Amino acid sequence: MSSNHLTSQIAPETISTTQVSWWQNSLGWGAWAVVLLVALGLRVHRLHDVTAWYDEAAAWKTIQFSWSEMWQSIQQNVHPPIYYVLLKLWAGMWGETPVSLRGFSVLCGVLTVSVIGQIVREIARSGIETRRATWISLFAATLYAINPIAIEQAQQARMYTLGILFAALLGWGTLRVLMFPRCGRGWCLVIFAGNLLPLTHYYGLFTSLAAACLIAVRMAAVWNDSSIEFRNAVWAKFAIAIAITLPIWLYWGPVLWAQHSRVQADYWIPPFSWTEPVTYSAEWMSSPWIRDWGWLFSVQLCAASLIGAVLLVRSQSPSRGALLAFAVGPPVLSTLYSLTSRNLLQGRYWSFAHLFFVLAVAIAVGQISAIWARRGVAAVLVGWSLFWVIQDRTHRDLIAFQSGLRGVGDVLRIVTLPHETVLVASPFFHPSVQWSLGLPNRIYVPDSGAPYTHFQGGAILRKREMLSVAETLRGNARRMWVVVDDSLSHTLEDPAKLQLPREWQLVKTFKFFEGNRLPGSLEIREYVRP
Repeated sequence: MSSNHLTSQIAPETISTTQVSWWQNSLGWGAWAVVLLVALGLRVHRLHDVTAWYDEAAAWKTIQFSWSEMWQSIQQNVHPPIYYVLLKLWAGMWGETPVSLRGFSVLCGVLTVSVIGQIVREIARSGIETRRATWISLFAATLYAINPIAIEQAQQARMYTLGILFAALLGWGTLRVLMFPRCGRGWCLVIFAGNLLPLTHYYGLFTSLAAACLIAVRMAAVWNDSSIEFRNAVWAKFAIAIAITLPIWLYWGPVLWAQHSRVQADYWIPPFSWTEPVTYSAEWMSSPWIRDWGWLFSVQLCAASLIGAVLLVRSQSPSRGALLAFAVGPPVLSTLYSLTSRNLLQGRYWSFAHLFFVLAVAIAVGQISAIWARRGVAAVLVGWSLFWVIQDRTHRDLIAFQSGLRGVGDVLRIVTLPHETVLVASPFFHPSVQWSLGLPNRIYVPDSGAPYTHFQGGAILRKREMLSVAETLRGNARRMWVVVDDSLSHTLEDPAKLQLPREWQLVKTFKFFEGNRLPGSLEIREYVRP
C-alpha cells in the first residue's frame, strides 16, 4: 500500500479527533467560566447594602494610619498583619468605600474557587481517568462557588477569605509534596502559604500545623524507604523551608504571645458552650444562619457532617488521610484550645477547615462508580446548597432592610451642621458610624480618662477622636448629637456610659433598628443648651 493511500486513510480520523478535542476543551473552558461568573455574582450581590459592622470598620480604621503607625496599631491589637498590609495596598488603588474594601475579599473568594478546582483535578487524576477528574474538579468548584459560608466571608472586609485562599494554596502544596516529595512548586506553596495563613489569622496556625504533621510523616517515609540521592534532594528542600520559616516566627512570635496575653487579660469572652461546636458543624452542611432553624435541626445536620467524614474514610481516595487532617484536625484542636484557655470560639474560625470539608465531599462523590448514582448525588448536593443560598440571600436582604446604621448616617447628614459635635456613646459602634459618614473630624467617642481596652478600639482610636465631658462645655456650640445603643454601652465594661452636664437638655430622638451581627436599637439624641 502506498504512503499516499495510507495518509488518505488516516487523515480524516486525525482531523475528527482534533475537532472533538477542541470541542471538549471549549466546553471545559466554558463550564469553568460559568462557575467563576456564578461565584462572582453571588459574592457581589448586595455587597453595598449591608452596613459595616465593627470588625469591618476596625479594618478600615487600621489602614487609615501611616505605615509605621499601622504596624504599631496591629501589634497593640490581637490580629496578625498580612491582611491589613494587603488591604492598605488595595485601598491605595481602589479607594476606601465599603464596596471597594469588600471587593478585595470578593477577589480572594473567586480565586479560591479556581484553586479548588485545580486541587481536586490533581487529586482525582492520580486515581481515575482525565475526563472524570475534570468533572469532579468542576463539581468541587461549583459546590464552593455556591456555598453560603464561603459567600458570607467573601462579602466582608475581613481577613477570613484571604486566609481561606492561603489555606487552599497550602493544601495544594502539601498534597503535591506528599505525592511528589521532590516537587519544587509544592514546597514553594507550602513555604509561602504555610507562613502567610497564620499571619493572616491566628487560627490558621492549626491548619499549618496539620500540614506540618503530614509533611513530617512523609519525610520519615522518605528517610526509611528512598535512595540516598532522592533522600538528600527532599531533605534539602525541607531544610530550606525551616530556614525561611524560623526567622519569620522568631520575629513575630513575641508579638503573638503578647497579643495572646492581652486577650487573656481583658477580652470580653462569653463562657464556652458545647452547643457552639455542634452549631458550627451544622453550618458546614447549611449556612451561617442555621441558628434560626432551631437546636434539633442543628444536631441533625451535625450528624450528617459526621456521616460525611465516615464516608470519606471508607472511600478509596489516596488523599483521604490528608483531607481528613485538614478538615477535622483544626476544629478539634481549636475546641480543645478554647476549653483550656480563655479564648473566644467562633464559627468563622473554622472556615479554613470547612474548605477541605467541601473538597472531601466532592472527591467522595467522585469515587462513586455508577455514573447515574454519582450524578444523582451531585445534583442533590448542588440543590441542597442552592436551597441554603436562597435562605442566606433572604436573610441578607432582611438585614439590609434593617439597616439602623444607614439610618443614623442619613439623619446625621441632614440634621447636623458642619461645626456641630457628634458623640458615639459606645466605642464599639464608633468606627462604623465614622466610616459610614466619612466625617472623622467631628465624630468623637466619650473619654472618661480610663484607658480603652483593645477590643473597644484602644488600638485604632486616636486621642484626638476622644472627647471628655468637660470638653463638651467648651466653645460656643449650642447643639450636640449623641448616638447610643441599647445593649453594648451597658454591658461592656468601658467608659461609654456618658453623663452630660445638666445644662445640656434632650429635645429630640430618632430611633432605628440595626439587624446586622449584633442586633439592637440605635438612637440619635439631639441636645441643646441655652
